[in-house]
Amino acid sequence: EGIEEPGDLALWRHMGGDSIQGYLLSVPLEESDFYAWLATFEPKCAHHGPAFPPKDQVLVSYAFLEPHSDILCDIKSMRAGYARLQEWVDTRHNLYSHLPTWPILEAALYQMNNAEPNLQQETSIRELRPAIQALFQDIATMLPSQHKSRL
Repeated sequence: EGIEEPGDLALWRHMGGDSIQGYLLSVPLEESDFYAWLATFEPKCAHHGPAFPPKDQVLVSYAFLEPHSDILCDIKSMRAGYARLQEWVDTRHNLYSHLPTWPILEAALYQMNNAEPNLQQETSIRELRPAIQALFQDIATMLPSQHKSRL
């Protein structure tokens, strides 16, 4: 998947990414339109700051959940994935629970875990993705100072 929103770009940069593609840059183009677009494209380089610690990379797959996906996971696979996320929440609680977005993530995860099975994927995309993206922004504020010594 590509980078579609500024929040996706910020997250990608903190993941250490330095190349992107996606709707944030342009809609899909025909070849001739692409060359015209490329002739006027001016890349904006920006330092993305330190990358997130490897222990926090588990959040990445949840941060990029697609809101308009037609792909439905089977319940067993979905529960296994969210068990992994719950394990991350449990192990990182002491480090991140003071962040203002932490309770929002916990509430979204609780909602998803208690949703009817046929609504779990919709709930996870609607509630969990924005909570994780907001948490990533909070974690990013900690990176320069605390992550060097605490992680």
